[in-house]
Amino acid sequence: MNRMVLTALFLLSVSTVYSQQKSEPGQPSYSHDSKGLEKQLEPALQAYTAGKLPDVDKQFNRFVMPDAQKWFAQYFPQDRVQELGKRQAEAEDNWETGITALMSLFPKGTQFRVRCTPSQTKSPQETQTSTGTVLPSSPPPVETYLIEFSANKTNVLGVKSFASVALLVYSDGAYRFVGDEDGPFWSAPPKQGNKKP
Repeated sequence: MNRMVLTALFLLSVSTVYSQQKSEPGQPSYSHDSKGLEKQLEPALQAYTAGKLPDVDKQFNRFVMPDAQKWFAQYFPQDRVQELGKRQAEAEDNWETGITALMSLFPKGTQFRVRCTPSQTKSPQETQTSTGTVLPSSPPPVETYLIEFSANKTNVLGVKSFASVALLVYSDGAYRFVGDEDGPFWSAPPKQGNKKP
């Protein structure tokens, strides 16, 4: 009987590891829905509450494309793929910086919860022709989410919540950041945001 239990536990652990690694080796997979996005954000919020800023950065890096060239090659001209991979990482970096700046307005040790809601609002039309714009060859599967952060303490402005609009794509078992309320990063010139130290 004990051997059967051990065998069952072993098979369960193997299937769990396989399900986590089938998309991006060594990283957990998240469901392609609001709950999955919330689960993907939660470790970063927990790390921030604990004051572990390097871990915050590590968790937000899950929103960067793991194989950017492969993904962008599906939707964009081949000669712009490498550039877009770099710009996607920069866009995610700016998004992370904005969120952590808002979190810094709360007292140390504040606990945060997140609620993600799909939005039917369409991103701005990709018809810009300014320097830096890269129009896709075929429409990427971009999803818009309203991400609401609530805290158990009041910040310096006297409020206990803030929100962010994020444009995301689901790839390799997780969501990847590609823009904000202004539209996807490829539809505008590169932003010169504040880099993390």
